[in-house]
Amino acid sequence: MKRTYEEIKDTIETGLGRKPCDLKIQNVMLCNVFSGEIYPTDIYIKGERIISIDPDANLTALEVIDGQGHYAVPGLIDSHMHFETTMLCPEALSGIIVPNR
Repeated sequence: MKRTYEEIKDTIETGLGRKPCDLKIQNVMLCNVFSGEIYPTDIYIKGERIISIDPDANLTALEVIDGQGHYAVPGLIDSHMHFETTMLCPEALSGIIVPNR
């Protein structure tokens, strides 16, 4: 699904606080699957996009849900990629990506 210029612009303006998010899930414990940390934060969402998980973000939202201290685990984030677009063989690409994990 290709994103339009307007959708990208809207997402950026929302992240900059110029437009409200659709949803704020406040008071959650985020399980950061990349760093291994668990920390309190709020999650801001616009449409189908997560705008921010930054604990210091202070964005507005049209709807607010209290997460009541429950854990938020990003288990359904599609992190796949098509290695052929990098024009590298899988071995060369892994040599670049894995050390930066």
